Amino acid sequence: MSGLCAKDLRFAHPGGGLRLQVPRLELAAGQSLGLLGPSGVGKTTLLKLLCGLLQAQGGSIRLGKQELQQLTEPQRREMRLREMGLIFQDFALLDYLSVGENILLPARFGAPADQALALEMAGRLDLRELWQRPCAQLSQGERQRVAIVRALAHSPAFVFADEPTASLDVGRRDGVMQLLRERVCERGGSLILITHDEALMRGLDQRLDLNPCRA
Repeated sequence: MSGLCAKDLRFAHPGGGLRLQVPRLELAAGQSLGLLGPSGVGKTTLLKLLCGLLQAQGGSIRLGKQELQQLTEPQRREMRLREMGLIFQDFALLDYLSVGENILLPARFGAPADQALALEMAGRLDLRELWQRPCAQLSQGERQRVAIVRALAHSPAFVFADEPTASLDVGRRDGVMQLLRERVCERGGSLILITHDEALMRGLDQRLDLNPCRA
């Protein structure tokens, strides 16, 4: 794995409003990056650009040895499924499925999820006893931890996380960050996250401050 590099990224929402410009973003394999800035500045938009959920109007994004812009949409979906872990603020859980079924759901679509690893991580985040419980019955903090384990169950090379500890207390926050470092950075992957938690930011390798640029 050779990290992430984005150059001259440009994106504007249709109809005006937010315009995002990022001259250069580079993250070596095994490193972590925090995205900073006020609400509405484009942090989540940048995260979605970097994982291919949105398409930039200009510039380039390289993940490992793959240029994201050279892929078709089906190829980008396949790359997300196999090589990326995504943790967004809505968690994207299916309430009618159990904790275990949600965590292993990507495996149904071809992701190389490891059930033994998923169970081990669930235990570390106090989810093992909830494995059979429907996600509709979980608290916000429990739902967030399920989303984190699901994102890591296939040992992705790149993890993109939007406020991954927002619903957690300090103890659980620290446990989640230790797990992310072990399962991503220490294995040579790249971790990119958004957080307003300054204590969490201090544990990251790099920061990128986004400044508003509006039409």
